[in-house]
Amino acid sequence: MVDELVVRCLNNERGCTWKGRRWEIENHVKHLCGYTGVHCNGIRSTTSPDHSNEETNKIKELQEADETINCQLLVERRFSEDHDVCVHLIYGCLLCGAEVTRVTEGQHLLEECPLNFATCELCQNDMIPHKSMKKHNENCRKSGRKRCPAHEIGCEWTGNNEPALEIHLQGGNCMFNLLLPFLKTTESRISEVENENKYLRKQIQYILDSIVQGKVTNLGYSESLEEIGTITKDIARLQDQNRLLHLDYEIERLRSELDEKINPFMEREANNLSDQQAVLNGLVNDNCMMKDEMNLQRALINSLRKQVQFYSFRNRLHISPGTMIQSLDVDDSQSPSRSSSEERINLKL
Repeated sequence: MVDELVVRCLNNERGCTWKGRRWEIENHVKHLCGYTGVHCNGIRSTTSPDHSNEETNKIKELQEADETINCQLLVERRFSEDHDVCVHLIYGCLLCGAEVTRVTEGQHLLEECPLNFATCELCQNDMIPHKSMKKHNENCRKSGRKRCPAHEIGCEWTGNNEPALEIHLQGGNCMFNLLLPFLKTTESRISEVENENKYLRKQIQYILDSIVQGKVTNLGYSESLEEIGTITKDIARLQDQNRLLHLDYEIERLRSELDEKINPFMEREANNLSDQQAVLNGLVNDNCMMKDEMNLQRALINSLRKQVQFYSFRNRLHISPGTMIQSLDVDDSQSPSRSSSEERINLKL
């Protein structure tokens, strides 16, 4: 009964969020937990401020002898995946050039590096240092920046006030927001099934470990311990298979429901797109026809202008001799007026 109690990892204060049965904690801490302290064992050829004087002198002696030494400093398991390289080696940050190690690089990029830029999800500014992102987000919220509730599934809308957000959401304008409740329900169901599957697997493993360790006895049955173990394994295997089949069924059902929700929307959008394309083609054709009509009218106007000019010129030449003599005796001051009147006629044409 005590082994079934739910406990936290012993490295919880360091950041490990693992929870499990009491009988699982030993295996987790020794083999799986990334926050457990282990020896670095990486090859060192230089000294580090983390080493003691004795270790520093030993490294210097090995350097003189052209030999290497394995680092024996304690480090969390999550930093010691590569056993050939010491995690305490100092190198320059790729962005700002500051001295970091594999242990301190993550904290440096998040809290110290001035050139590690990130993008604000509210104002889309991509030149905000990561260390200042929290304060920047608070300022964006104070300035009234609003985001669509469905931003977590892809909606990129942002606004300045609540009325704009209401207009964005009303009438089904945001399709992402319509899909959001269904997707959250689907994710919660899948998560429940996965957690149940993990729990059952742990239970089966616990029973098998108990049988191997001799903690399960015959309990008065005529079968031997080996036969009981075989029967238990068969039952556990069948239960595991049934759970997997149930999980596959749930996934297929959720996928079919998702298709039923999305396919009508996609078909409707495709039809709307085809209608809009037809309207656009009609407008293009009308535009071409109007352009041809304008060119025809322009040609007719040019033809009329030429005809008017021709008749005007002929009328000036087709006059009687008496009129011609009178026109010659007219004062020179009338010529500018006639020429100006002709210019006005030409301008009107």
